[in-house]
Amino acid sequence: MSNAPFVFQTVSNHGSSHPVVARLLMQTQELLQFTRLDQKDKEDVMIIYGELSRRLVKCYEIADRLFAERDRTVGAFISEIGTGSSRIPYVIGLETEAESFLSVAKQYLQDLVKALNLLLNAQLKIDPAVWWKRRKDGTIDVVKWATKTYGEQHPTTKMFAEEEIWISELVKKRNAAIHQGGECGNLVIKNYKFGKNGIVAPNWRREASANPIPTDIFDDIRASLDNMLTLAEDIVATAVHQDIPQNLFRIDEVPVEQRDEAKPIRLKVVLVDGLLKKLPSARLD
Repeated sequence: MSNAPFVFQTVSNHGSSHPVVARLLMQTQELLQFTRLDQKDKEDVMIIYGELSRRLVKCYEIADRLFAERDRTVGAFISEIGTGSSRIPYVIGLETEAESFLSVAKQYLQDLVKALNLLLNAQLKIDPAVWWKRRKDGTIDVVKWATKTYGEQHPTTKMFAEEEIWISELVKKRNAAIHQGGECGNLVIKNYKFGKNGIVAPNWRREASANPIPTDIFDDIRASLDNMLTLAEDIVATAVHQDIPQNLFRIDEVPVEQRDEAKPIRLKVVLVDGLLKKLPSARLD
């Protein structure tokens, strides 16, 4: 295994303590050493993951601004309780920031196809639609490819089938925002408002969709961040898993509470249980 170092540019102003930097850059570099990719392919993977990191950091920054603005307006509302004020919280820039989040997220999902193609030799079209859009026969490109490559019941195939649920809604919301009245409907974003049972939190929905029920915009953004980060990691993990000797190594997930704050990686390759006991001990004569 080659240990030649990769050289990265700084991702915005964030260091190794940021989960995106730790898990998409540092962790990926470490995991790639356990694959059979040649050095050129490893470097190309890191270039792709560098771009993925930049896009996902942008999503995190948008989310941070939205959450900070939410906390500010809710704090102001709470401080005015009892003063006779009838104002309710209002998140400034909610619609603009939400639409920006959706646009960057779609670009991220498109770039992720490049990673899939290089790491797992998928040879799929570089288009976010491969993750979610159903063809006339009801199949989704990435699931169809995984089924042919690994089998219908393989964990990788099942993983991609499950990812379709959140990816499809995320991309459809972006398309509904850009192409109002198109096949994905109209994106409707609502700020805080008075409802029958009190103040209703900001939400969004797609009008003219099969499921137009509003959902909490902050919950959805938080879940999307985690899903996007985890999917990129799991593609690397799949490549590692199929290359490492299963009788020697396994991939472990580090529990959240045990992750190093300075470098909070999630996945690492470790020796299988009991292997060290089987290895001959060194003797000094």
